[in-house]
Amino acid sequence: MSTSYNAGSAADLACERLCAHVFRMGILLQDMSVKTALFDKARPGRQLKEKADDQRREVKRYRELVATGQ
Repeated sequence: MSTSYNAGSAADLACERLCAHVFRMGILLQDMSVKTALFDKARPGRQLKEKADDQRREVKRYRELVATGQ
């Protein structure tokens, strides 16, 4: 009986550690998203420039695919 109790305790401890880790990672991700939002507000044209760059890359990739006949 004591082995099953110890296994349960080990599982509970592992679960607590995992939950604590996930909680900390959630806080870090939230902090990063807040910083990103603040950075985007400080540089309002950044998102538009990145979107335009992405579109240029997609057009270039499409042209390369058409040129190679794929």
